[in-house]
Amino acid sequence: MAEIGEIIRRERKRQGVTQAVAAGLCGVSVHFLSNLERGKETSEFSKVLQVLNAMNIRVYLSTPGGES
Repeated sequence: MAEIGEIIRRERKRQGVTQAVAAGLCGVSVHFLSNLERGKETSEFSKVLQVLNAMNIRVYLSTPGGES
């Protein structure tokens, strides 16, 4: 989760928005976004995906064999 949080933090800063603004745009609490950016484990994976989508960050998954 730490790598995802760092990507989110970098993109938020690149966009020039505060955590409060980003959280509002993403539909999550500032506390959740702060924890996510710091890499804290979360069981609310759907919210993580919600943030990634709202910040226009795309995630690609693949199997160990390289097929996606």
